[in-house]
Amino acid sequence: MSDTDPRLAAGVAAGIISSAQAEALDRLWSQGPAPAGSLATPRTGDEPFAFFRGFRDVFLALGIIIVVAGLMILASDSLSFFSKPQAEPIDIGIFAAFAAALFGFGQVATRMLRMPLASLVVATGFSLAFSGAFLGLLSLAGVIALRSDGPQIAIGAGFAASALLYYAVYRLPVALALVAGGIAFAAGGVLKAVLPGDLSMAFPAAFPALFLTLGVAVFALAMRFDLSDPERATRRSENAFWLHLVAAPLIVHGLIGLTGLSVPETLFDIAVIFAFVLGLGLLALLIDRRAFLVSALFYLGGAISVAINGLGLEDGTQLALTFLVLGAGVVALALGWHPLRRALLSLLPDPVALALPRVQEG
Repeated sequence: MSDTDPRLAAGVAAGIISSAQAEALDRLWSQGPAPAGSLATPRTGDEPFAFFRGFRDVFLALGIIIVVAGLMILASDSLSFFSKPQAEPIDIGIFAAFAAALFGFGQVATRMLRMPLASLVVATGFSLAFSGAFLGLLSLAGVIALRSDGPQIAIGAGFAASALLYYAVYRLPVALALVAGGIAFAAGGVLKAVLPGDLSMAFPAAFPALFLTLGVAVFALAMRFDLSDPERATRRSENAFWLHLVAAPLIVHGLIGLTGLSVPETLFDIAVIFAFVLGLGLLALLIDRRAFLVSALFYLGGAISVAINGLGLEDGTQLALTFLVLGAGVVALALGWHPLRRALLSLLPDPVALALPRVQEG
């Protein structure tokens, strides 16, 4: 609910419309472009998303963080139950109280004020507190030993489930990214439990393959949202944005891990990295999502650095040239993004091109 026109909240505050009416209008506008002449501000644009809305949002988020930090210090003994053989009821109660309070405050930050950054802080805090309470319950029931891989699985599962609950109730787009992150964290714990110690060394491709699989799954969900809103006029586009932000690093790091080219050494390695980034660039242009290129910048920078290293320059000069070449490429791509997309989409069959996000002017 964080990206709704702020005039709805003003209308509620002024007593012009009720909260229920504001919610109904919000749901209506999220299902499609606003009718001409309506109060809704169309969310069309260049990868539109709302991270914060004014300094009031930042100020509220900062205040929430400070309050939670103070409460955590007061309850530090219970919040650090990981050092105990087993969680105690008081530990679970404190985590549950944190979760309930933050979830309730979502009514203010997310539903009433519609502040994206404060909502992100509340949703993250709620998911962390819920996962702590969930882990404590499993520990108290003897299902999970705190000094094992079990806590990672429980925390990830609890985090994902609570973030999904937050999304279901408040429709906060970034909560979907929290869900995906929690699932990835839990899946990593499962793999660690299946391949402990030396076994994980014997199967070095296991974790990259897991990252790649999860990344593709998240990417598929993001594309489902994207393809349902090619005009990027509804909240579905913002849902897709946050999911792409999670999918991109999972896919990039998974592919690089499987190829073993995280540190390129030869000209062939450099060529493979460049080809890999070129492929990601074409995908990013097709779907109009820059997250894939951002995730690949680290590896592209490493490949450029190795290539420049062959010139025999000093370390400082080599680092400077790497940044200059990489930065110049990013700037050129940022400025030429739309013309490149237009040219690329013109090569595709019309049904395919029309299903993809529209080319923005400029």
